[in-house]
Amino acid sequence: MSRVHSDISVTPDFSGLPASVISGLQHLANAAAGLVVVLAGLGIAVSVVGILVGSWSANPHLASARRWA
Repeated sequence: MSRVHSDISVTPDFSGLPASVISGLQHLANAAAGLVVVLAGLGIAVSVVGILVGSWSANPHLASARRWA
């Protein structure tokens, strides 16, 4: 079964697109990647602030890792 999955290859064909569209798609991909990095950084910062507030207020529920169910 794994041999069948390794034989599958999907590659986009950009040969029929104008250069300006390809350039625009590259800029869009770069902007999306940058946005994801910024959002990940904000998530980490919010988590660190929550842990710090929890430890300073002696609240073990905020200071520990939260598990969302």
